[in-house]
Amino acid sequence: MVDKGQLWREFGLHKFEIVECEVVEHRGHFGVDVDVLTPHGKKPAFIDFVLLAEPGTAVTPRDFPPVGTVLRAVTLDFMPWGELRLSARSSSIQRQELIDLEAAEAAEKDTSTE
Repeated sequence: MVDKGQLWREFGLHKFEIVECEVVEHRGHFGVDVDVLTPHGKKPAFIDFVLLAEPGTAVTPRDFPPVGTVLRAVTLDFMPWGELRLSARSSSIQRQELIDLEAAEAAEKDTSTE
């Protein structure tokens, strides 16, 4: 079992953060291994094939993005063995962008009323 809090600190990331990542390898029919490029340099992660497209969309290894492709994704969690999992679904990214925008607007509103 891993200390997830420690892993988040070591990776310099937090849960549900939008990142850019580069596909470095196809892991059989399971998904793609990536390096998280932003915000703090290369960190290994994995995107399960079901998180490469919207629910209901069939994804096969032929549909995997080519090695070298840079994707936007959202950090999800660390697996018990320490592997960082991401979602590259457009809906996940859009939902997190909206949450981040609302949080920024609320923070701005709080500082402007002080």
